[in-house]
Amino acid sequence: VVIGELVLQHIVVVHERVGQAGRHGPLPVEQSLVDPPLHLFAVGAAIPVYLQDSEYRTARLIYDVDDPAVLERLAMCNGAAEWLGSAARIYHIYHSMETRDWKTNAGASTLIRRTPTRIGPGALPRVELNIGVYSVPVGPQHTLFLPDRVIVRQGRHFAAVPYEHLFVEGEPTRFIEDGSVPPDTQVVDTTWQFVNKSGGPDLRFNNNRQLPVCRYGELTLATSAGLRVILQTSTAEAAIGAAQALGQLRARALEGIQAARPAQLAGAGGFGHERALPP
Repeated sequence: VVIGELVLQHIVVVHERVGQAGRHGPLPVEQSLVDPPLHLFAVGAAIPVYLQDSEYRTARLIYDVDDPAVLERLAMCNGAAEWLGSAARIYHIYHSMETRDWKTNAGASTLIRRTPTRIGPGALPRVELNIGVYSVPVGPQHTLFLPDRVIVRQGRHFAAVPYEHLFVEGEPTRFIEDGSVPPDTQVVDTTWQFVNKSGGPDLRFNNNRQLPVCRYGELTLATSAGLRVILQTSTAEAAIGAAQALGQLRARALEGIQAARPAQLAGAGGFGHERALPP
């Protein structure tokens, strides 16, 4: 920010003086030659400070790429991302509520609000990795899938969720689409924007339009601490496949915890030390 402000001030000063030169003749020699180097010196002094601050604020996560277990888990988390990326469209569901007014809502019992998003390769700002991973923006947050955990970034704050603490569910869902249907979506039924008790069109509305019922997928990521992310995919297979890959990561993490407990118990010196084990 400091660099941007200094550079912007320098540009503004130069433009003002160019305008003055056009109106009142050339600038004095001492003003045109001495002042710009002072600004440039200020910018040059700020660059190392900014770089040092950026270096200080950057988190580096280094994985042992020669470890087969790490590579196996990396393939699982990237497999989950590739399943999500296989869908033509992904939406982040940020609000849902039940409704009794199904007659004017195309027969839907639940109303949702969503925004389109897309998963892509790359880490988060201020995070450096020696492996290739994927991330997806979800509203004000950004979710990064790693071999051993999920990192969620919101503004300047980061939260790391190990897979053993992550609840994952992927399932198909029927969704009444009032927009364009994605090219890879299966349309399983149709309904009307305004329906009667029998499910047919309500003839009291002249602008009543027919809407497709699509077979979408929903991927839910949640923790007991309150994190909850719901992604809607244009195919059910994308959500189910991603959930299975993340579920395998969760199972591997739990297996690692169970395998470590006997060794910890043996090192504790006997029975009665279970309270000292990690949760």
